[in-house]
Amino acid sequence: MRTVKSTDGGIVLKRKRSRLAAHVWTAAAAVLLCTGTYLADYLTGGDILLFNCIVASASLAGIALLTVRMPGIVWIPVLGFACFTQYFGMMLNFYDRYRWYDLAMHGSSGVLLVLVGFYVYQLLTRRQGNGYPAYALPVVFSTLFSVAGAAVWEIYEFSVDSLLGLHTQLGSLYDTMTDIVAGSAGAAVGALVLFGILIGKRRLPR
Repeated sequence: MRTVKSTDGGIVLKRKRSRLAAHVWTAAAAVLLCTGTYLADYLTGGDILLFNCIVASASLAGIALLTVRMPGIVWIPVLGFACFTQYFGMMLNFYDRYRWYDLAMHGSSGVLLVLVGFYVYQLLTRRQGNGYPAYALPVVFSTLFSVAGAAVWEIYEFSVDSLLGLHTQLGSLYDTMTDIVAGSAGAAVGALVLFGILIGKRRLPR
């Protein structure tokens, strides 16, 4: 019986080390990608800013290292989204080159946040009796519900201004509101996708 436990512990330890190594290599690859792109652009007389390269490198590497405990179905999309926003969007200036890019990122963030939100929910409920206070989940839920309610209200004001010609927003924050609408639409899509995943399953696959 002790041999079985020892073997199981060794397997778990190997998996943890393997996962950590994967994240470290991913972080290193992200830094090399950003640095290589900047150097190639610099040598050819491009216009990529060193500051943007540093921010993109730090963001991607940081996300890769901070998501070690997350299952692959969560951290890989998170890192991919960061790559699209930091590397392509900011460093390669896709936000200015393509007018639709910012809206696309906000829409996809809504899908991604549904997945991340469910992961956090699982984490809180799974550890409810193992160190996390019983009020953690309702506090987090109430806070997020309040933030979502504020966003829904802003969407309402934006909608009545656009459709009925009112001026509840005084004609301002147009870009911000389109971002919120896109994010919320993405969240609705993400909720449908998550619902499909959860049919017959109670937790995300690891």
